[in-house]
Order: sequence, then structure tokens, then C-alpha cells
Amino acid sequence: MENIHFRQAVVTDLEKDDFFRSSSAFSEKIFTLNQQFDQCLTSLNRSGDKHQDYLEKGRYLDIIETYCEEVKRYYECLTHSDLKALGFLSLGDFLGDYIHSNAFVNLSKTTSRLKDELFALDYCILIKGDTVKVKKYEGEPDHSSEVIQLLERFNPKRQATKQEDKLHEGLATHVENNILNLAAKLYPQSFGQLDEELNRMSTIIDKIAPQARFYSMNPLLPPMSGRVQKLPDRLSKP
Repeated sequence: MENIHFRQAVVTDLEKDDFFRSSSAFSEKIFTLNQQFDQCLTSLNRSGDKHQDYLEKGRYLDIIETYCEEVKRYYECLTHSDLKALGFLSLGDFLGDYIHSNAFVNLSKTTSRLKDELFALDYCILIKGDTVKVKKYEGEPDHSSEVIQLLERFNPKRQATKQEDKLHEGLATHVENNILNLAAKLYPQSFGQLDEELNRMSTIIDKIAPQARFYSMNPLLPPMSGRVQKLPDRLSKP
């Protein structure tokens, strides 16, 4: 009977349209972020020199920033939706403890600090033929918009094939990453902090994603004794 009442309460909460939509969106977003995070780590591990794949590390930071925002947003949803089901109340307790933990607070703050610091870096890209150089910005006029307009003249308005898109994306990624590697030599302290902090972050973010998705997509689980004190260390993705 206890399990039946538990499930009935969950179904009743899910009948609230706004809460149902928020829960579904959160589940899908967390699952997508978890996939992107795994892909990002795989890409970094494949790199010949993991300390120079700064384009991928930028994506890594974006994933973590979005992850923190989504977890905090869903916690607010859980606490302001007038829920009755023990399953959702337990999840709210767990997420509340989590987002106020030192690990999560430091993760969120460090991510914001790193992005702000990296976005504040200024440098110039000098292109001559097939040679690209990078130097610190010294007040030179910004011609980027003019360059973009000029290049657009040589961009025929046609439907590119998937093979062409993939080739162009690969070339662009290669060029962008080389530019970032050169910029890293200009600002070794900032990029060095990025390397150091990302190594610490990788042990934190993977803990909550599969758990949150599991409970938000499987709210009919039988109740635990009292509120949830600890979730499983690792739950398989559906």
C-alpha cells in the first residue's frame, strides 16, 4: 500500500501542466548535457596534447555553466510548485543540499570567473596568405566586421552537402584551435588556470547528472525510509 500511495502522489503532482513540462525539459536537458560532457572528455582524451585543446575546453566550460544553471533552475521549480509527493520532495531536499554544498558553489563560481577572465583577454589575429600570427591587442582598429563582409562576397548562396559541411567544420576547428594555442602563449597564467581548474571540475559534474535524470524521469520509484539521504553512486542511462 505504501508504494501505491507513493506513486499516486507522484502522478497527482505530474498532473500540473507547468510542473510536468519543467520536469520533462530538465530531464532531457540534463541527459543531453551528460552526453555532451562525455563526448567532450572523450575528445580531450583523444587529443595528442590535452593541454592545447582549448577549443574543446571552452565547450567544456559552457557545458558546466549550463549544467549549474539548469540544476538551480529545477531546484527553484521543485520548491515553488506546491508539491506533495515524497519522491519530488526528496529530490528537492537532495538538490537543495547539493547546490548549497561547497563543491557545487565552488564549481559555479569558478566557472563564471574563468569565463569572465578569458572573455576579457584581447589579442589580434594577423593573417597573410596561409600564415596566421597572434599578438596582444595594442589599440589597433577592429576590422573584423569588414573582413566578414569581404569574405561573404566569395560565399555563393547554395546548399552545401553534408560532406562539405563536415570538411569545413574540421578545417575551422583546426584553425581556431591553433589560434587559441597561440593566444595561450600570450596569456600563460590565464590559460594555465583553465587547465588546472578543469582537472578539478571533472571529478564533480558527473556525480549528479545521471542521478537527477533517473529520479526526474522515474518518479514512480518506491519510497525510501524518510527523505532521501543518499542517491546511488551511479545509475545507468535509459
